[in-house]
Amino acid sequence: MKINTVTILGANGTMGSQCAGIIAGFGNAKIYMVAREMAKTEDGINKAMDSIKSDVIKTQLIPKTYDNIEECVSKSDWIFECASEDLGIKRQLNNQIAKYKSKNSIVSTVSSGLSISNLAKSFDKNTNYFGTHFYNPPYKMLLCELISSSNSDLKIQKELFDYLQNTLHRKVVITNDTPGFAGNRIGFQFLNETLQFAQKYQKQGGIALMDKLLGGFTGRSLSPIATIDLVGLDVHKAIVNNIYNLTNDNAHKSFKMTYFVEYLISNNFLGNKNGQGFYKKEGDQKLVFNIDKKIYEPIPKFNIEFIDQTKELISNGE
Repeated sequence: MKINTVTILGANGTMGSQCAGIIAGFGNAKIYMVAREMAKTEDGINKAMDSIKSDVIKTQLIPKTYDNIEECVSKSDWIFECASEDLGIKRQLNNQIAKYKSKNSIVSTVSSGLSISNLAKSFDKNTNYFGTHFYNPPYKMLLCELISSSNSDLKIQKELFDYLQNTLHRKVVITNDTPGFAGNRIGFQFLNETLQFAQKYQKQGGIALMDKLLGGFTGRSLSPIATIDLVGLDVHKAIVNNIYNLTNDNAHKSFKMTYFVEYLISNNFLGNKNGQGFYKKEGDQKLVFNIDKKIYEPIPKFNIEFIDQTKELISNGE
């Protein structure tokens, strides 16, 4: 599969900008970077270059806005939608893409768990529509889930698989079109359960305590609640609510949203993308949100002692 020209819709976000860096850097493609305002598009271009620590791709990144969507989409081999994790927004974009795309172009969404077959309804049956779920942050996390729709040609799926894996150097997993797909169905259960325990133990340390217990001690380079700050609280809510609403298995309760996340989102505290969420920085000091008091405060220190059961068993002759 040869992809020379790509349109990225939502190119100013973390996912869109970093995917642009990957596709331009590894795929050597020309990319129309599309955002709502030119200033946001330029910001996306800067983020793309920063993600690969090089400005060598700058001439491949063409700044555009949604006013230019017909021009961009009609000239692209691949239209890559990276808009907000909102079914209505994605459908609206898909309706526009369907008007202007060329006959042989591929269309995909970076959705973290929305129904690919549902999103594909905007297109005729000759459109090859896929889910290409890059993991966040994509330049550091190589996993990519590839999800087909009823519109997907299996031959094209194989070619896209090879392109993602061999050209863009992703670790590609073909998954079924189920809520959360494979990775997020597991990963976001753990993340959301961590929030539930933070709420349950809010008077004992809440967010900071859970991140301390489930961070470095468990081999994670980034603790779970800090990970949600990176992903975005609004994105976390969209993924978790989608799984909660569309499933009813023994893990159902673990996808129920906590009230303090709703509180933070209602105040537009969405995480790293706008400077504060569960954590924020004031000068050189990192603060954590106190669920009980609804304020930010210095991260408390915990005296946590872990018992080495292996040594205890050996000393007992077991």
